[in-house]
Order: sequence, then C-alpha cells, then structure tokens
Amino acid sequence: MKNTKIQVSLKQELDSSYTISIGESISCEIASFVSQVNPSSLAIITDSNLVSSAESLANEFEKEEINTSLISFPAGESSKTLATLESVLEQMLSHKLDRKSCVVAFGGGVTGDLAGFAASVFMRGISVVQVPTSLLAMVDSSVGGKTGVDFKQGKNLAGSFLQPKAVFADVSYLKTLPYSEIKNGLAESVKHAVMFDSSLFSMIRNNSSQFNLFDANIFSELVEKNCIIKSALVEKDEFENSNRVLLNYGHTVGHAIESLTGYSKVSHGEAVAIGMAVEGRIAVEKGFFSEADLNLQNSLLKSLDFSLKLPKISRTSLVESMKSDKKSTGGNIKIVFPEKIGKYSPESLSNSSIVSEKEILSALQVF
Repeated sequence: MKNTKIQVSLKQELDSSYTISIGESISCEIASFVSQVNPSSLAIITDSNLVSSAESLANEFEKEEINTSLISFPAGESSKTLATLESVLEQMLSHKLDRKSCVVAFGGGVTGDLAGFAASVFMRGISVVQVPTSLLAMVDSSVGGKTGVDFKQGKNLAGSFLQPKAVFADVSYLKTLPYSEIKNGLAESVKHAVMFDSSLFSMIRNNSSQFNLFDANIFSELVEKNCIIKSALVEKDEFENSNRVLLNYGHTVGHAIESLTGYSKVSHGEAVAIGMAVEGRIAVEKGFFSEADLNLQNSLLKSLDFSLKLPKISRTSLVESMKSDKKSTGGNIKIVFPEKIGKYSPESLSNSSIVSEKEILSALQVF
C-alpha cells in the first residue's frame, strides 16, 4: 500500500474591523445597529445586577422586531468560570439560538469576557456586540476581542479571540456606579498612560479629584483616549504575538494577587495598581525606569485612592502564581516595563523582560 499526502491549502483574508461609539445616551443606537446585522435572534447576556437595565434594552430590540431573549448569571468575578459558561450556553440552546444569532454582552469586564467566550464557542462561533457598562470595560476589556474564564491557578487561562461587531460605550451607565467600581477603570487608564501616553497621564492627574463625580465630558474624553491607545495596538497585533503584550503592565503581579485572594477580596483595579507599583519597582532595579517616574506613577495611583499595599499573602506563593501567567513560558516569568512616563521600554519585547525569582522577591521587600 502506498503512502499518500494531501495538502489542504487554507489562506484566509478576513476583515474584522469595527467601530467604537463613545458618548452620553448613545444606547438608543444599539438596536438600530443590530437590526442592520440582521440576526435570526438575539441574546442579551448580563449579570444579576443589571437585569432591569437589560430588560429596557431588550424592549428596544423588540421594537426593531428582533426576537430577543435575556440570559443572566450571578454578578462578580467568581462567576467567570467554566461552570457559568456551561450554564450560559445551555440557556442559549434553550432559547433556540442558532448559527445566525447574535449576542449582546451587556455589563462590565466579567460579562464581556464571559459573553464573548460563549459567543465564540456557541455552534463554533456567532456574532457579539459589546455594550460595556463599567469604566473598566469601556477603557479596556470591551476592545480587542479577548474573551475568557478564570481558574484557581490563574486568570483568563481558557479563552479565545472574537472581535465584536461593534462597541457602544455609553458613559451614562457610569452615573450610578460607586467610586470603587470607577477605580477599576482608572487603574487600567493609568497603565495605558504610563506605558504609552504622557498627555493621558496629565489628564488623569489634572482630574484626579473629579472622577468620584459624574461628568460626561471628562469620562467621554477618558474613554476615547484609552480606546485610541488600545485599538492602535490591536490593529498591529490582534492575537498578542508581539506588541500587544505591552498592555499587560501591572497584570502579571495583579492577576497573581487576584488568584491568591480568590477573585473576591481584592478588586481587579486594586490588584493592577499594586502590580504596577511592584513591576515598576522591578523596572527601577533593572535600570529600565527611573525612581522619579516610579514616584510619579505611585503618587497618581495614591491620589486615586489606591493603597499599593500587598494583601496578606505569601511572597513565595505570589512568585509561584506568577509562573502560571499566560506570558510565562517554561517557568520563566516575563514582565513588561515602562522606560519613562508615556513610553514603554523596548526591553519589554526581548528576553530582558524575563525576571528571576530573586529579582521579584527583592522588589517585594518594600511592600
């Protein structure tokens, strides 16, 4: 019997471009946009805190004669699991969604990640529209197509990429949020500012006392500046093979803190703020970042009411958890660093970003 080889040639050209709409009271545009997508049916996926708001949005879809169902799950990071994903998928099946259906992810970062993941695997992939309602989701997680769920070993260790059909960031949804929720988005904004944009850093610093009040213009400007930074990186590196990894500043330590505290005791923003302080300290000790700029970063974080104190966790456990980070390979921990406020260090994209346990433990001595 002869051996045979058959070549399967697959060259895919796909335009996944989309628009991010930012402003006040723009949620009325969502139903009109989705009607143009012309789905066979629609599922709004949200958490238990936003059901009433989601019902109001569902009424807008019904006016456009779009068959709409509402799927919810318990609010909180602890719901970002495979078990919740399975429950959401089961509900999608019970509502008889099909391959031409569409998902609207209505909520914060957890909802965007979970609903996006569900859309990406349901019948091998259906469309999703992101409607972020938290500052964190507006400035960061709703843009870029990353979806995923957490495991006890680490955050977002299972997931996929699915670019949305559109993002609608209606800052009106921020009116009722407590400042503790706003802070989550501010931490990500400071990350963007430190790594990419000194003018954004100045904007946050100049308005640091105003973010506990609702000002549509300030929040719209903040969301716009962050989305410009995020979208530019996504355009160059959709699947995080190179420069997009720079968006993880503060997250290697931050995700480890969240994991070790059970995704409930420390918020994402608080963990990332501590992560930036620790990783910034490592950057100083490695000679990539100046002490003066680290002080500027930490002073801004403190002015936004971040404590920068490590929770009561073992330092060695923190290092071990960092080894489970998605950027780590072969047990080597990789961290991205700033060079100065508004500019990342080119060393972040080389093997110089590999950090030893000794270097991490040394930096942790001041925390």
